[in-house]
Amino acid sequence: LGMRLAALVKSRNDEITDEFTSENKGVLDLVVEGELREYVSRIANLYRNVHYHSIEHAAHVTISMNLLLSMMIDVSDCDPDCTSSTIERMRRLSSLGQSSISSDTTEEIRQFAHVTTFGLNSDHLARFALVFSALIHDVDHHGVSNDQLIKEGDELSIMHNDMSVSEQNSLQTAFSQLMKPEFGRLRRCIIPTPKDRLEF
Repeated sequence: LGMRLAALVKSRNDEITDEFTSENKGVLDLVVEGELREYVSRIANLYRNVHYHSIEHAAHVTISMNLLLSMMIDVSDCDPDCTSSTIERMRRLSSLGQSSISSDTTEEIRQFAHVTTFGLNSDHLARFALVFSALIHDVDHHGVSNDQLIKEGDELSIMHNDMSVSEQNSLQTAFSQLMKPEFGRLRRCIIPTPKDRLEF
């Protein structure tokens, strides 16, 4: 399971590496790939054995997110050799009222793809963030509702000011792991600049 999740996260990270770094274009070196696999494994191990908020649930959500992203119109569909089936697909979507497309020009197709995917087709960091968040969204969930944690005055509810307690805990857990020194190269691939870190 951890290897499958690592492969999904790696496929999205390859896109980011290609866009945001000059070294290792399109591929991860073995050290970064190893860090990614270790990170996914560590996150998987931090999921508690609770009903529903388990690593199996996270795997389903991660795989589903990856599938949804792969179903989007990709910019690569909009190259100069764009096929008639791609143009026809875009026209069908257009007829549903999502946007309009009247000619076969590459630029119009690119604009259409950008609008119909809310810009996600060209934002590799956002696409990676969606897969990443699917992986971590319930890590260290205690299997108890936020309301119950607040009623009991649980340490987590106090730490997170009674606001989205379990969700804040999952974020804190996942990012505290990512910030550990052993994930330094992975972190530099995902968020190479302070601006990328804020956006991520």
